[in-house]
Amino acid sequence: MPGKRRPLPKGWWDATRIVAEAKKSGVKLSPSTVKFHLLSPRFQYRIAQEMRGSQHRLIVPKSEGELLIARLSRRSFLQKMEKKGKVVRLTALAKGLGLNERSLHQAGVKTISDGSTRWVRIKEAERIRQEYARKRSLQRKFVSPREAGLQIGVSQHTIIKWINAGLVPAKDIAIKGRVVYRIPRGKWNKIKSDIKQVAGYREDLAEARKRKKGKKK
Repeated sequence: MPGKRRPLPKGWWDATRIVAEAKKSGVKLSPSTVKFHLLSPRFQYRIAQEMRGSQHRLIVPKSEGELLIARLSRRSFLQKMEKKGKVVRLTALAKGLGLNERSLHQAGVKTISDGSTRWVRIKEAERIRQEYARKRSLQRKFVSPREAGLQIGVSQHTIIKWINAGLVPAKDIAIKGRVVYRIPRGKWNKIKSDIKQVAGYREDLAEARKRKKGKKK
């Protein structure tokens, strides 16, 4: 029969103590759940050498134990919010849009973290879905000056000059607070084959050099 468990060092908590402290805060945790998290790379603290053997325990400083309780409490709350349809996981949002999480981070999506999972409020998720739906709609209907330039081998600045001269039809489109030129795709497809000739285009020295460099590569 194992002997009585020795008291913990002052200021240190084990899984049993963390479960007890969590219960005081109204958070239901099991010892196995706590141990699972204590075995993660984040927690590298172990019981003192003389207390190993039959009394081996995983322990963390009190501050880390309190942080773990707060994190698991937040996760439990967010999971309940997910069931009510008030938040969505960032991974699920990205998958639905055919993107990865990094793309959404770079787009400035506002998220809530529970320490391991990122969540998005449903209103923010709807805003992002609408934004990407509009973006894809614009990509289907219009061509940007840069895309148009790449298709016929000129710079986007040349395309913009032709737009300003009335040679290429374009519309002013508001995108993220900026007004930019977009060329209707159908009209562009009709004129792109002979626009150079119509515009009297002559390749300048800088563009010729770029084209030659591209061929060498």
